[in-house]
Amino acid sequence: MDKYKKISFTMAEILISLTIIGVIAAITLPSLRANINESAWATQRKALYSRMSQAISLMPNLNGFGEFIEADPEHNIEGKDTVTMSFLTNGLSKVLEMRNICDNAHLKDCGLPDKIKAVNGTIYSTKPDGNNPLTTLTQLNIKFHGTWQFSGTTYSYTGGNIKDFAAAGFETKNGESVIAFYNPYCVDFEQAKVLTTSDYYAGFYVQAQRCMCANFLYDLNGKKGPNQVGKDIGFITALYPTDSEVVASIVYKNNILSATYKTNDGVYQASQKCKQLGDYRLPSNEELMALFYNQDLNYKNVSGNTHFWSNKQIKVNSEDFAYIMKHHTGQLLTYPVNYTKNALCVKR
Repeated sequence: MDKYKKISFTMAEILISLTIIGVIAAITLPSLRANINESAWATQRKALYSRMSQAISLMPNLNGFGEFIEADPEHNIEGKDTVTMSFLTNGLSKVLEMRNICDNAHLKDCGLPDKIKAVNGTIYSTKPDGNNPLTTLTQLNIKFHGTWQFSGTTYSYTGGNIKDFAAAGFETKNGESVIAFYNPYCVDFEQAKVLTTSDYYAGFYVQAQRCMCANFLYDLNGKKGPNQVGKDIGFITALYPTDSEVVASIVYKNNILSATYKTNDGVYQASQKCKQLGDYRLPSNEELMALFYNQDLNYKNVSGNTHFWSNKQIKVNSEDFAYIMKHHTGQLLTYPVNYTKNALCVKR
């Protein structure tokens, strides 16, 4: 054998090797890219939440901005709605640096995409004349002021002075695009308690609609995409006009669990089921209310009289109870912890 003979690959072997490498790259690169995007979005989400919550904490109050006059053609009264624009221009922009502020007819001028995909695949529009528009408070959720059908029953909520307020948009200095939905008549938790005989256990319920001061639907990268809730799109909600709570959460894959809050053996079943999913937990009262406001984007068409557990446990007449949200009405009540209800698991 010639010890000086050169060993080399044939052209066929090289082509086969390149083909194998190409196939592996085609399989793995999308997954790697998705993981990189998810990590980048998570970091940016937390940074935006931090800036928004710090800014809102600097505002002395969150309610009372702007003016609303309901149109009355019969008496020649022209309608006027400046509430959300006033909240941004005269309130939030004083404590949060903004590049631009846009009314609800020109949201694209603030970098917002024309279409947004909800968790369940429904497509919403940021144009007033588009399909499933998101340009007013009641388009975000009809349950702020209106009548709706659920499981064959008609429900309604007039919300006092809560009306079909126009949304507004803005761009942050870091390039995020945001739609703001504002309620100038928001109240604190205690004021939102409504005396009723319908809740046998607590004697009252909290109407979640009354607690929301501002709800922000953000897009981390503007029109770039994928423009999907839970990825580059999410929400931040400010509740209560003073000593405000600011929350932002992501629901676990639109997945609704069935569980007791605590079993008779003392096992916190709902909480444990959330922990088994990874970095997830039961939502707070405020997170539950925020999920109610944004339910069409996060979960929809839930069958039956669905109730979701909060993480807050209390004593009622020396018995263990926990807060629970009626997703179809916006009522926050208390129930015995050993009842079997539902849970939405969340993370920030």
